[in-house]
Amino acid sequence: MAFKLKSAEAAMPEDPVDLYRILALTNRGPEFVWGHQQDVLRDWHETKSHASDVAIELPTGAGKTLVGGLISEYRRRKYGERVAYLCPTRQLARQTAAKFDEYGIPNVLLVNRVKTWNPAHQAQYEAGEAVAVSVYSHVFNSNPALDNAGMLVLDDAHAAEGYVASPWSLAISRKTEESAYLDVLSVLKPALDPLVDTRLRAPKTEDSSAYVYLASPIGVAEQSLPLEAAVAAAAHGSKLSTDAFHAWKFLQG
Repeated sequence: MAFKLKSAEAAMPEDPVDLYRILALTNRGPEFVWGHQQDVLRDWHETKSHASDVAIELPTGAGKTLVGGLISEYRRRKYGERVAYLCPTRQLARQTAAKFDEYGIPNVLLVNRVKTWNPAHQAQYEAGEAVAVSVYSHVFNSNPALDNAGMLVLDDAHAAEGYVASPWSLAISRKTEESAYLDVLSVLKPALDPLVDTRLRAPKTEDSSAYVYLASPIGVAEQSLPLEAAVAAAAHGSKLSTDAFHAWKFLQG
């Protein structure tokens, strides 16, 4: 009788290093994992696999994409988790997805506008059948498209700072007449030096230098209720930009 061999997808490896031995039977990647990669993967598996947050640092060219990909695929197989591997840019996400294809790691590329995503690919991620390769902005924003992952892997995690901070940053421009700039400035006046308040109200000219002023945190705290009321009124009166309006939904209260 014929015996059906167990597929690479069906096999449950002992650890991420063993996982690559299985993948290497059929993939187009390197024959084995380098020694330093094995050390990192085994250390993660033995001592950090149940930690909520883990940072892994490797030099450029040391194969961090394979390390991150194997950890992602191992968790997906072992726990049936939805795993999203995030990159700073769409170009890097595409390169990562191509690498995962080479390594034999099932993945779906979810970049660009959400409405353009392949429904079948999104369903594969939702069902835990493939690792989603995407970008930071699809997680760290006011309306995240990937908000149900059991595990996030951040490639070049230091580059995520701006994406993480942006939903919590409310910027009000003075460029348009309908802006809430003067409304908020009036509320913050007690927290500002009188000379600064005058400068901030003066009409800007093309040769004006750019300055940054920090309002007294104590003064801002004392004005917190009227400040919140002023921004709420601006939001209700459509005097905030779209980005500022979404940030306000996070910050209010």
